[in-house]
Amino acid sequence: MSDLQPVGARLVAEDSQAFLNAMSDADSAVNAFADSAENSGSRIDAMGEIMTGALRAVGSAAVELAASGVQAILGFATDSFQGALEADQGMARLRNTITATGEAAGLTAEEASALAQEYKGLFGANDDLVLSVQEMALRMGTVSEEEMPAFIETVANLAATTGQDAVSAARMLGMAYEDPMAAMGRFKRMGIVFNDDLQAQIKALVEAGDAAGAQALMMERVNEATGGAAQTMADTASGQLAIFNETIADAGEGVMLSLLPGLTDLAHTVLPMVLPLVEDLGATFGDVAGALGSFLSILLEGDIGGAIGVLGEFETLDNIFGAFGIRIYDVGAAVEGF
Repeated sequence: MSDLQPVGARLVAEDSQAFLNAMSDADSAVNAFADSAENSGSRIDAMGEIMTGALRAVGSAAVELAASGVQAILGFATDSFQGALEADQGMARLRNTITATGEAAGLTAEEASALAQEYKGLFGANDDLVLSVQEMALRMGTVSEEEMPAFIETVANLAATTGQDAVSAARMLGMAYEDPMAAMGRFKRMGIVFNDDLQAQIKALVEAGDAAGAQALMMERVNEATGGAAQTMADTASGQLAIFNETIADAGEGVMLSLLPGLTDLAHTVLPMVLPLVEDLGATFGDVAGALGSFLSILLEGDIGGAIGVLGEFETLDNIFGAFGIRIYDVGAAVEGF
C-alpha cells in the first residue's frame, strides 16, 4: 500500500497540472477570440462608417441632381414661354405689315408661315427668323409673292457668306432691288465683285428703264457668289447642333403657343378687375409715403403737434384713423396744448 500512495499522488498532480494547462490554453484562446472579435468589430464599425458616408454622398448627389433637373425644367418652360410670346408678337407684326402695305406683295400671313417652315433649315431651324426676313422684304416693298422664295434663299446664302445677320442681309438685298447701281458698290465692300462688263450691262438696263432685267443680272451674280453657302453651314457639326437645339426650343414653344389663346382670354377677363386695385394700392402707398415725409419734416423742426396734425391733411390716413373714431387734427391740437 505504501508503494501505491506516491504513485496516486503523482497521478493526481499530473492530472491537475494538465487541467491547469488546459485551462490556461482555453483562457488564451478566449482572449485571442475576444481580441479577434474586437478587431472585427472595429473593422465592422469602419465599414459601417464608410457605407454611411457613401450613402450620404449618394443621397446628396441625388438631391443635387433632382434640384438641377427641376431647375432645368423650369428654365426650359420659362424660355419656351418667352419664345412663344416673341413668336406671337412676330406674327402680329407680320400681319400688321401686310395690312399696312395694302397687301401689295400678294403674300398672306399663312403663306409666309408656310415659307418659314420650308426654309427654316437654312436659318438654323429658326422659323421666326425667316418670318423676320419676309417682314423686312414686305416693309421695303420690293419683293413680290412670287419672288419671296428666291429672296429668302438668297438672304440665307448672303448672310452665311458675309457673316451678317439674316435681317441685315435682307435689308441689304431689298435695297439692291431698289437701286441696283448703288447695290453693286455695297456688294463689292462685302467681297462680292461685279466685273466691268456686268456693271455696264446692269447700268444700261437701268438707264433703259428695265429695272427687272437689271435686278435679274444682279441677283444672278449674287447667287453665283453665295449659292449653297447656307446649306454648307447647316451641314457642319455646329450647324447641326444649332438645328437640334432650335428644334427642341420650337417644340417647347409650340406647346406654350397652344396655351396663349386661353391665357389671353384670361388676361382680358382678369386684368380689368386687377388693374384698378393695383392703381388704388399705388395711390394709397403714395399718400402714406407723402404723409410720413411731411410728418418727419415738421417733427424735425420740433413741432410735435403740428407733425401729428399734418397727417390729417392726407385723406388715406384721415380715413384710417377716422374708422377708429380718432380725428388726427384733435390729437395734434391736444399735443400742442401740453
